[in-house]
Amino acid sequence: MREWRRAGKVVWLAVTVFSLLVTVAVLSFGLSHSAEVSQLLRVVFLIRNEALEPASTKAMLEGAARGVVGALEDPYSSYLDPQQYRHLAQQISGSYGGVGLVIGLDEEGRLKVITPFKGAPAHRAGIQSGDLIIRIEGRDTRSLGLEEAAALLQGKPGTAVVLAVQRPGNGIREYRITREEIVIPSVEGRRLPGHPEFGYVNITTFSEQTP
Repeated sequence: MREWRRAGKVVWLAVTVFSLLVTVAVLSFGLSHSAEVSQLLRVVFLIRNEALEPASTKAMLEGAARGVVGALEDPYSSYLDPQQYRHLAQQISGSYGGVGLVIGLDEEGRLKVITPFKGAPAHRAGIQSGDLIIRIEGRDTRSLGLEEAAALLQGKPGTAVVLAVQRPGNGIREYRITREEIVIPSVEGRRLPGHPEFGYVNITTFSEQTP
């Protein structure tokens, strides 16, 4: 009985907080939009009371935020959840703590090294393009998604990560690699053969490091 009462209090508190947020929204938008906001509130209460599997308040708030941004119908505007935002911020900064690997999945869904960044810890350790990462910190990579595997490879510079790597035609070898601050290469350039007066510059991505 105590558990039911506690659960009821949690639901009541969540709905109350949501109601307060909606009230603030009504005041912010003005009375001219109160009908639309009230309709949203009715939808929330219907989901809470009538849905077979009600959504959490967090999920509903996030869905509402996505809907607001989506209503712009602007291809250059999008809603990012916290994980997506951190990933974008990392891309913009052009650096992160890790071992310096670009990874992907092969035809069989195995975690594969696409390329190591030249001079990065993984490259210095001897990991090559085409190597298969079998385990990260003892975890079988077949049970990991690509993003989860990438998150395990990243970490605070100075910390170590253990990788079990298989090279086609060879056995499995373990590498203990110390993470460093990795600067993501974004610019490559060279003079054209036979035409030294011309240069070729390739910008793969724009980040704070590109200039």
